[in-house]
Amino acid sequence: MKGQYVALQPLGTEGQNVSGKGYDKPYKRGQIAIPFGAGVRYKLDRHFDLGFEIGWRKTFTDYIDDVGGDYVQDRADLKSPAAQYFGYDITRNDGAQLGTFGEYNQAGEIRGHSNEKDWYIVTGITLNYILAPKIKSPKFR
Repeated sequence: MKGQYVALQPLGTEGQNVSGKGYDKPYKRGQIAIPFGAGVRYKLDRHFDLGFEIGWRKTFTDYIDDVGGDYVQDRADLKSPAAQYFGYDITRNDGAQLGTFGEYNQAGEIRGHSNEKDWYIVTGITLNYILAPKIKSPKFR
């Protein structure tokens, strides 16, 4: 799996694809986000503009990172080796590493906070070249 893209939603890394165990249904891969943001634009000369913007996006899902609930009660509930690896093994902590929190990585414990939906931030710096600087917009009267 090293170096390969792995779609996590079909794996059900929190047991979403396990029937009869009380786990949630699979989450949707498409979601709505509400954008917030601000930006500035500065005219360098008649041919170039420089801009900077930052935008926050509020989502209505907790699964942007495939983490939103609890670890499965039993690792065997995750049917495929890939689901076991990404849903349990890769994040499991046996306490052997200094500075880690092993009590949060056990079966049935919190993997993510389902009451806190995900946010993400986008930023951008732009340099715009103005193709026809001699064209003027008509004045409003």
